[in-house]
Amino acid sequence: MSLSRAFFYRPSFVFLNFSVDNPLLSIMTSHLNPVIRISPNCFISSPRPSFGLTGILINRTLLSLMCACMLLCCAAVYPAGAFHGDPDTALPVRVESPGSIHRLSFELDEKGVPHYQVDRSGETVIRLSKLGLELAGGPSLSEGFRLDSARIREHDETWEQVWGEKQFIHNHYRELSVFLTADSRSGNGNRDENPAHMNIVFRVYDDGIGFRYVIPDQPALDTLVIMDEYTEFVLTGDHRAWYIDAYRWNRFEYLFKDTPLSEADTVHTPLTMQTADGIYLSFHEAALVDYTTMTLERVGEHVLKANLMPWSDGVRVRSSAPMVTPWRTVQIADERGPGPFFRPHGHTLAHGPDSG
Repeated sequence: MSLSRAFFYRPSFVFLNFSVDNPLLSIMTSHLNPVIRISPNCFISSPRPSFGLTGILINRTLLSLMCACMLLCCAAVYPAGAFHGDPDTALPVRVESPGSIHRLSFELDEKGVPHYQVDRSGETVIRLSKLGLELAGGPSLSEGFRLDSARIREHDETWEQVWGEKQFIHNHYRELSVFLTADSRSGNGNRDENPAHMNIVFRVYDDGIGFRYVIPDQPALDTLVIMDEYTEFVLTGDHRAWYIDAYRWNRFEYLFKDTPLSEADTVHTPLTMQTADGIYLSFHEAALVDYTTMTLERVGEHVLKANLMPWSDGVRVRSSAPMVTPWRTVQIADERGPGPFFRPHGHTLAHGPDSG
Protein backbone atom coordinates (compact mmCIF):
# COMPACT_ATOMS: atom_id res chain seq x y z
CA MET A 1 0.00 0.00 0.00
CA SER A 2 1.53 3.32 -1.02
CA LEU A 3 1.87 6.23 1.37
CA SER A 4 -0.54 9.00 0.48
CA ARG A 5 0.85 12.51 0.74
CA ALA A 6 -0.41 16.05 0.28
CA PHE A 7 1.70 19.19 0.14
CA PHE A 8 0.88 22.88 0.32
CA TYR A 9 2.18 25.27 -2.34
CA ARG A 10 0.74 28.62 -1.23
CA PRO A 11 -1.36 29.52 1.81
CA SER A 12 -4.34 30.20 -0.44
CA PHE A 13 -4.24 26.89 -2.28
CA VAL A 14 -5.07 23.33 -1.33
CA PHE A 15 -3.40 20.43 -3.12
CA LEU A 16 -5.12 17.06 -3.24
CA ASN A 17 -3.15 13.90 -3.90
CA PHE A 18 -4.80 10.50 -4.34
CA SER A 19 -2.84 7.35 -3.56
CA VAL A 20 -2.74 5.04 -6.57
CA ASP A 21 -4.08 2.06 -4.61
CA ASN A 22 -5.84 3.92 -1.82
CA PRO A 23 -8.56 6.37 -2.89
CA LEU A 24 -8.70 8.04 0.52
CA LEU A 25 -8.33 11.80 0.27
CA SER A 26 -5.48 13.76 1.91
CA ILE A 27 -5.72 17.52 2.40
CA MET A 28 -3.03 19.98 3.52
CA THR A 29 -2.80 23.76 3.99
CA SER A 30 0.08 25.82 5.32
CA HIS A 31 -1.28 26.28 8.85
CA LEU A 32 -1.85 22.60 9.68
CA ASN A 33 0.42 19.97 11.20
CA PRO A 34 3.15 18.82 8.80
CA VAL A 35 1.93 15.26 9.37
CA ILE A 36 -1.69 14.40 10.17
CA ARG A 37 -3.31 11.00 10.27
CA ILE A 38 -6.59 11.21 8.38
CA SER A 39 -7.56 7.53 8.45
CA PRO A 40 -6.06 4.20 9.54
CA ASN A 41 -4.20 3.80 6.24
CA CYS A 42 -3.75 7.37 5.08
CA PHE A 43 -1.19 9.95 6.14
CA ILE A 44 -0.18 13.37 4.86
CA SER A 45 3.18 15.05 4.98
CA SER A 46 4.85 18.29 3.91
CA PRO A 47 8.62 17.97 3.65
CA ARG A 48 8.71 19.94 0.39
CA PRO A 49 6.42 20.97 -2.50
CA SER A 50 5.73 18.02 -4.75
CA PHE A 51 3.29 17.72 -7.59
CA GLY A 52 2.33 14.76 -9.75
CA LEU A 53 -0.22 13.69 -12.32
CA THR A 54 -2.51 12.38 -9.60
CA GLY A 55 -2.78 15.81 -7.94
CA ILE A 56 -5.58 18.35 -8.30
CA LEU A 57 -5.03 22.04 -7.50
CA ILE A 58 -8.21 23.61 -6.09
CA ASN A 59 -8.88 27.18 -7.16
CA ARG A 60 -9.68 30.07 -4.80
CA THR A 61 -13.44 29.86 -5.29
CA LEU A 62 -13.57 26.54 -3.46
CA LEU A 63 -10.99 27.42 -0.81
CA SER A 64 -13.38 28.62 1.91
CA LEU A 65 -15.58 25.54 1.73
CA MET A 66 -12.61 23.17 1.65
CA CYS A 67 -10.90 24.85 4.61
CA ALA A 68 -14.09 24.75 6.67
CA CYS A 69 -14.54 21.02 6.06
CA MET A 70 -10.87 20.38 6.72
CA LEU A 71 -10.84 22.22 10.02
CA LEU A 72 -13.90 20.31 11.21
CA CYS A 73 -12.13 17.02 10.41
CA CYS A 74 -8.92 18.07 12.14
CA ALA A 75 -10.78 19.24 15.23
CA ALA A 76 -12.05 15.70 15.67
CA VAL A 77 -8.52 14.25 15.37
CA TYR A 78 -6.41 16.72 17.38
CA PRO A 79 -7.03 18.81 20.50
CA ALA A 80 -7.23 22.57 20.22
CA GLY A 81 -3.85 24.21 19.75
CA ALA A 82 -2.10 21.03 18.57
CA PHE A 83 -0.98 22.56 15.29
CA HIS A 84 2.41 23.11 13.70
CA GLY A 85 4.17 26.16 15.06
CA ASP A 86 2.74 26.10 18.60
CA PRO A 87 5.78 25.42 20.84
CA ASP A 88 3.70 24.96 23.98
CA THR A 89 1.53 22.08 22.78
CA ALA A 90 2.44 18.43 22.42
CA LEU A 91 1.82 17.17 18.89
CA PRO A 92 0.76 13.54 18.57
CA VAL A 93 2.25 12.35 15.28
CA ARG A 94 1.47 8.80 14.17
CA VAL A 95 2.79 6.40 11.59
CA GLU A 96 1.72 2.83 10.81
CA SER A 97 3.68 -0.09 9.41
CA PRO A 98 3.10 -0.94 5.73
CA GLY A 99 0.58 -3.64 6.64
CA SER A 100 -1.07 -1.53 9.39
CA ILE A 101 -0.02 -4.04 12.05
CA HIS A 102 1.95 -1.63 14.21
CA ARG A 103 1.33 2.03 14.97
CA LEU A 104 3.91 4.33 16.55
CA SER A 105 2.87 7.63 18.13
CA PHE A 106 5.21 10.50 19.01
CA GLU A 107 4.42 13.47 21.23
CA LEU A 108 5.89 16.10 23.53
CA ASP A 109 4.53 16.56 27.03
CA GLU A 110 3.93 19.90 28.75
CA LYS A 111 7.65 20.17 29.62
CA GLY A 112 8.76 19.45 26.06
CA VAL A 113 9.94 15.92 26.88
CA PRO A 114 9.76 13.54 23.86
CA HIS A 115 7.67 10.38 24.26
CA TYR A 116 6.63 7.53 22.00
CA GLN A 117 4.11 4.69 22.17
CA VAL A 118 3.72 1.47 20.19
CA ASP A 119 0.44 -0.32 19.46
CA ARG A 120 -0.06 -3.68 17.76
CA SER A 121 -3.40 -4.39 16.08
CA GLY A 122 -5.03 -1.70 18.24
CA GLU A 123 -3.56 -2.92 21.55
CA THR A 124 -0.75 -1.07 23.32
CA VAL A 125 2.47 -3.06 23.73
CA ILE A 126 4.74 -0.17 24.80
CA ARG A 127 3.12 2.63 26.77
CA LEU A 128 4.20 6.27 26.54
CA SER A 129 7.97 6.15 27.11
CA LYS A 130 10.54 8.92 27.45
CA LEU A 131 13.30 9.75 24.99
CA GLY A 132 16.33 12.01 25.26
CA LEU A 133 20.04 12.41 25.97
CA GLU A 134 22.01 14.02 28.80
CA LEU A 135 25.11 16.01 27.84
CA ALA A 136 27.97 17.19 30.05
CA GLY A 137 28.32 20.98 29.96
CA GLY A 138 25.95 21.36 27.04
CA PRO A 139 22.33 22.20 26.28
CA SER A 140 19.60 19.84 27.39
CA LEU A 141 18.57 17.21 24.87
CA SER A 142 15.94 15.71 27.15
CA GLU A 143 13.32 18.44 27.67
CA GLY A 144 12.22 21.89 26.58
CA PHE A 145 11.76 20.79 22.98
CA ARG A 146 9.37 22.13 20.41
CA LEU A 147 8.43 20.29 17.23
CA ASP A 148 9.66 22.18 14.18
CA SER A 149 8.46 19.69 11.58
CA ALA A 150 7.89 16.02 10.88
CA ARG A 151 8.23 13.89 7.78
CA ILE A 152 6.93 10.46 6.79
CA ARG A 153 8.27 8.37 3.95
CA GLU A 154 7.87 4.77 2.82
CA HIS A 155 10.76 2.59 1.78
CA ASP A 156 10.50 -0.78 0.01
CA GLU A 157 13.50 -2.64 -1.37
CA THR A 158 15.03 -6.08 -1.58
CA TRP A 159 18.78 -6.26 -1.15
CA GLU A 160 21.25 -9.11 -1.48
CA GLN A 161 23.72 -9.90 1.27
CA VAL A 162 27.05 -11.53 0.59
CA TRP A 163 26.80 -14.12 3.36
CA GLY A 164 24.11 -15.22 5.82
CA GLU A 165 21.02 -17.34 6.35
CA LYS A 166 19.06 -15.58 3.61
CA GLN A 167 20.41 -14.37 0.30
CA PHE A 168 17.75 -11.70 -0.22
CA ILE A 169 16.39 -9.37 2.48
CA HIS A 170 13.07 -7.57 2.04
CA ASN A 171 13.35 -4.15 3.69
CA HIS A 172 9.91 -2.53 3.86
CA TYR A 173 9.03 0.13 6.42
CA ARG A 174 7.47 3.52 6.99
CA GLU A 175 9.74 6.11 8.53
CA LEU A 176 8.80 9.05 10.73
CA SER A 177 11.44 11.75 11.25
CA VAL A 178 10.74 14.44 13.86
CA PHE A 179 12.83 17.61 13.92
CA LEU A 180 13.13 19.14 17.38
CA THR A 181 14.58 22.39 18.74
CA ALA A 182 15.41 22.90 22.41
CA ASP A 183 13.45 26.02 23.40
CA SER A 184 16.14 27.27 25.79
CA ARG A 185 16.16 30.83 27.14
CA SER A 186 18.85 33.02 28.65
CA GLY A 187 18.67 34.64 32.08
CA ASN A 188 16.86 37.70 30.69
CA GLY A 189 14.11 35.57 29.22
CA ASN A 190 15.24 35.86 25.59
CA ARG A 191 15.52 32.79 23.44
CA ASP A 192 18.99 31.41 22.83
CA GLU A 193 20.42 32.59 19.51
CA ASN A 194 21.94 29.13 18.95
CA PRO A 195 19.40 26.63 20.29
CA ALA A 196 20.21 22.94 20.19
CA HIS A 197 18.62 20.74 17.53
CA MET A 198 17.94 17.02 17.69
CA ASN A 199 16.08 14.73 15.33
CA ILE A 200 14.59 11.32 16.08
CA VAL A 201 14.04 8.81 13.29
CA PHE A 202 11.50 6.01 13.75
CA ARG A 203 11.10 3.08 11.37
CA VAL A 204 7.96 0.99 11.67
CA TYR A 205 7.86 -2.52 10.22
CA ASP A 206 5.19 -5.19 10.23
CA ASP A 207 7.48 -7.17 12.56
CA GLY A 208 8.64 -4.39 14.88
CA ILE A 209 10.07 -0.91 15.24
CA GLY A 210 13.43 0.82 15.47
CA PHE A 211 14.50 4.38 16.31
CA ARG A 212 17.67 6.41 16.71
CA TYR A 213 18.76 9.91 17.69
CA VAL A 214 20.32 12.19 15.08
CA ILE A 215 22.41 15.19 16.16
CA PRO A 216 22.86 17.50 13.15
CA ASP A 217 25.84 19.77 12.63
CA GLN A 218 25.31 22.93 14.72
CA PRO A 219 27.35 25.60 16.55
CA ALA A 220 25.95 24.70 19.99
CA LEU A 221 27.15 21.08 19.83
CA ASP A 222 30.55 20.93 18.16
CA THR A 223 31.68 18.56 20.94
CA LEU A 224 29.42 15.92 22.47
CA VAL A 225 29.99 14.26 25.84
CA ILE A 226 27.01 12.01 26.52
CA MET A 227 26.51 11.19 30.19
CA ASP A 228 23.22 9.30 29.92
CA GLU A 229 20.52 8.17 27.54
CA TYR A 230 16.94 8.47 28.75
CA THR A 231 15.40 5.99 26.30
CA GLU A 232 12.61 4.08 28.07
CA PHE A 233 10.46 1.06 27.33
CA VAL A 234 7.34 1.14 29.51
CA LEU A 235 5.75 -2.31 29.33
CA THR A 236 2.12 -3.22 29.95
CA GLY A 237 2.66 -5.94 32.55
CA ASP A 238 5.02 -8.26 34.38
CA HIS A 239 5.94 -10.24 31.28
CA ARG A 240 7.86 -13.49 31.21
CA ALA A 241 11.46 -12.57 30.32
CA TRP A 242 14.58 -14.35 29.04
CA TYR A 243 17.85 -12.51 29.66
CA ILE A 244 21.46 -12.47 30.87
CA ASP A 245 22.39 -10.25 33.83
CA ALA A 246 24.75 -7.33 33.19
CA TYR A 247 27.48 -5.77 35.35
CA ARG A 248 28.24 -9.01 37.22
CA TRP A 249 31.47 -9.08 39.21
CA ASN A 250 33.53 -11.80 37.53
CA ARG A 251 32.62 -12.09 33.85
CA PHE A 252 30.51 -10.71 31.00
CA GLU A 253 28.36 -13.70 29.97
CA TYR A 254 26.25 -16.01 32.11
CA LEU A 255 23.58 -18.64 31.58
CA PHE A 256 20.30 -17.02 30.64
CA LYS A 257 17.48 -16.60 33.15
CA ASP A 258 13.75 -17.20 32.65
CA THR A 259 11.82 -15.10 35.18
CA PRO A 260 9.07 -12.48 35.39
CA LEU A 261 10.31 -9.02 34.37
CA SER A 262 9.93 -7.81 37.97
CA GLU A 263 12.82 -10.08 39.02
CA ALA A 264 15.28 -8.62 36.52
CA ASP A 265 17.75 -5.87 37.42
CA THR A 266 20.10 -4.70 34.65
CA VAL A 267 20.37 -7.05 31.68
CA HIS A 268 22.15 -7.44 28.38
CA THR A 269 20.35 -7.29 25.07
CA PRO A 270 18.74 -9.07 23.40
CA LEU A 271 16.07 -9.19 26.08
CA THR A 272 13.11 -11.31 25.01
CA MET A 273 9.64 -11.29 26.58
CA GLN A 274 6.30 -12.99 26.23
CA THR A 275 3.12 -11.21 27.31
CA ALA A 276 0.08 -12.88 28.86
CA ASP A 277 -1.64 -12.46 25.47
CA GLY A 278 1.06 -14.44 23.66
CA ILE A 279 2.88 -11.47 22.12
CA TYR A 280 6.66 -11.76 21.89
CA LEU A 281 8.95 -8.74 22.18
CA SER A 282 12.72 -8.71 21.73
CA PHE A 283 14.75 -5.60 22.63
CA HIS A 284 18.16 -5.04 21.08
CA GLU A 285 20.31 -2.52 19.21
CA ALA A 286 21.72 -2.29 15.67
CA ALA A 287 24.41 -0.35 13.79
CA LEU A 288 26.55 0.01 16.92
CA VAL A 289 29.30 2.28 15.55
CA ASP A 290 31.40 4.74 17.63
CA TYR A 291 28.98 4.39 20.53
CA THR A 292 28.90 2.38 23.73
CA THR A 293 26.91 -0.79 24.33
CA MET A 294 23.37 -0.49 25.68
CA THR A 295 22.12 -2.59 28.56
CA LEU A 296 18.59 -2.31 29.96
CA GLU A 297 17.96 -1.37 33.57
CA ARG A 298 14.64 -1.97 35.28
CA VAL A 299 13.85 1.39 36.94
CA GLY A 300 10.19 0.69 37.71
CA GLU A 301 7.94 -2.32 38.08
CA HIS A 302 7.43 -2.57 34.33
CA VAL A 303 9.82 0.15 33.11
CA LEU A 304 13.14 -0.41 31.36
CA LYS A 305 15.69 2.35 30.71
CA ALA A 306 18.78 2.39 28.51
CA ASN A 307 21.90 1.95 30.66
CA LEU A 308 25.01 2.76 28.64
CA MET A 309 28.30 1.11 29.60
CA PRO A 310 30.65 3.89 30.77
CA TRP A 311 34.29 4.81 30.40
CA SER A 312 36.33 4.71 33.63
CA ASP A 313 35.51 8.39 34.31
CA GLY A 314 31.74 7.87 33.98
CA VAL A 315 31.40 9.34 30.49
CA ARG A 316 29.26 7.18 28.21
CA VAL A 317 30.09 8.53 24.75
CA ARG A 318 32.57 11.08 23.37
CA SER A 319 31.73 12.35 19.93
CA SER A 320 31.03 15.45 17.86
CA ALA A 321 28.18 16.66 15.69
CA PRO A 322 26.98 15.52 13.27
CA MET A 323 26.39 12.06 14.72
CA VAL A 324 23.83 9.29 14.88
CA THR A 325 23.26 6.80 17.67
CA PRO A 326 22.71 3.08 17.14
CA TRP A 327 19.18 1.92 16.43
CA ARG A 328 17.11 0.87 19.43
CA THR A 329 15.05 -2.04 18.12
CA VAL A 330 11.94 -3.88 19.30
CA GLN A 331 10.88 -6.93 17.32
CA ILE A 332 7.27 -7.95 17.85
CA ALA A 333 5.35 -11.10 16.90
CA ASP A 334 2.54 -13.31 18.13
CA GLU A 335 2.46 -17.03 18.93
CA ARG A 336 2.02 -17.95 15.28
CA GLY A 337 5.52 -16.84 14.33
CA PRO A 338 8.00 -16.16 17.12
CA GLY A 339 10.84 -17.98 15.39
CA PRO A 340 11.25 -16.28 12.01
CA PHE A 341 10.53 -12.76 13.23
CA PHE A 342 13.55 -12.47 15.51
CA ARG A 343 15.82 -11.28 12.75
CA PRO A 344 14.49 -9.48 9.65
CA HIS A 345 14.11 -5.80 10.54
CA GLY A 346 16.87 -5.74 13.16
CA HIS A 347 19.21 -7.40 10.67
CA THR A 348 18.28 -4.81 8.04
CA LEU A 349 18.85 -1.90 10.42
CA ALA A 350 22.31 -3.22 11.23
CA HIS A 351 23.48 -4.29 7.78
CA GLY A 352 21.13 -2.92 5.11
CA PRO A 353 22.08 -0.35 2.46
CA ASP A 354 20.25 2.40 4.38
CA SER A 355 21.31 1.32 7.89
CA GLY A 356 23.58 4.33 8.31
